[in-house]
Amino acid sequence: MIAIAWFEFATKFRRISTYVYLVVFTAIAALWIAAAGGAFAGANIVFSSDKVFINSPYAIAQTITVLGLLGVVVIAAFMGRAVQQDFEYQTFHFFFTSPISKSQYYAGRFAGAVAILLFIFLGIALGVIIGAHLPGVDASRVGPWSFGAFAKPYAVMLLPNIFFLGACFFGLAALTRRMLPVYIAGVVVLIGYLVALRLLQDIDNRTVAAMIDPLGSSAMGLVTRYWSLAEKNTRLIPIADEVLWNRALWLGIGIVVFGACFARFRMSFAQPEAKKRKAKALELAPEARPATAAALPVVRLDNSAGAYLRQLPGMVGLYLRETVKNVYFGVLVLAGALFILGNAKVVVSLFGTITYPVTYQVIDFASGQFGLVMLIVTAFY
Repeated sequence: MIAIAWFEFATKFRRISTYVYLVVFTAIAALWIAAAGGAFAGANIVFSSDKVFINSPYAIAQTITVLGLLGVVVIAAFMGRAVQQDFEYQTFHFFFTSPISKSQYYAGRFAGAVAILLFIFLGIALGVIIGAHLPGVDASRVGPWSFGAFAKPYAVMLLPNIFFLGACFFGLAALTRRMLPVYIAGVVVLIGYLVALRLLQDIDNRTVAAMIDPLGSSAMGLVTRYWSLAEKNTRLIPIADEVLWNRALWLGIGIVVFGACFARFRMSFAQPEAKKRKAKALELAPEARPATAAALPVVRLDNSAGAYLRQLPGMVGLYLRETVKNVYFGVLVLAGALFILGNAKVVVSLFGTITYPVTYQVIDFASGQFGLVMLIVTAFY
């Protein structure tokens, strides 16, 4: 297993895309911290107050957690490709016929992908350090540095997120041998995060919102909401209360998902579903009859504009039927419906007070967070 994990890590470590992602996260974190430090006019209040050090444990934990959300697509890409690439390039024959057990192959690929993701996300810590020293940053906003301020968010927030999301994405890629379901799962996770943010606006739903947030940012905000400025500048994020229960819940779900996908995974040349479909097709196939020679009609290719216009309705209908019948389209529609249902209560609620669904509230919801869902669906199709 260690050899397979090292092979996966070393292969990805030599690729240019790994360092592109590393540079991107470093740059985003550096600009985030520089903006909090006053390098850009009007953007110096990022961590609730300009009295909070931009390198305080509270600020660093927020930075690592929030920017880790942007890494959902990166996690999907690396975790899914870790196993799907073997089927795409037909190298799985080599692994499946070698004296390698299923646990060695599955866990090795998974561990190697987790290791390379941790390397990429180290760019966030590097960006925090660089951003605190960029020109224009107010020196009074930079406090004492602490190794624990970096290590604890990585261990408590980021690593469990990588494990949980990685178990989902890796398992989907291993079972379906495709990347599209992996990206669909990323959309579902993002929608769940947006629902948690909306629910957090309702005081009565703070605990529920903190628990259903798979990335833990809502739980962290709930635990630190009454911290003084001095506490935000000195205290590490505690592993207690909502943070503890949120991390335990989603880490447990990640373990269950990992175990379930591992149990269903088969080191075979064809998926069980594909075998069943092939056997059924053979049963229904008519007996082979000798082909008789037949005169083929003479055809002529018509490239006129009128021919394209006549074909347009049929092509639109064909693609529409293919899209609607696709199971992944149904998943996206269901995710959007759950997003609306999850936000139905807070759309007409202001700090726990129910209001009429006036026009500006509905428009703000449709063009705001749900607009992001529509943008994701548009990007897929």
